[in-house]
Amino acid sequence: MELHNIGDTCVDCRQDTSFGSGRFVNRYPVETDTEEGYRCDQCEQEILKECNVICTSCETDYGKGNTVCPHCGHHERRPYES
Repeated sequence: MELHNIGDTCVDCRQDTSFGSGRFVNRYPVETDTEEGYRCDQCEQEILKECNVICTSCETDYGKGNTVCPHCGHHERRPYES
């Protein structure tokens, strides 16, 4: 399948990431199943909030998008400590 190039547009929030837009710094190229463009830092930080959590029961990585710990079945999670 051919990818649609969306240029300087963020593949998540659809905001402009070109120089002078306020979203240029820390953007990086991204390819999805259907398009290629950039991901802005604001969207990256939202993704990281979902990913950087651990189970309060077994202290292992909870995993993105999981509502139950894939390791022990526990329902509570907390952010990683920096």
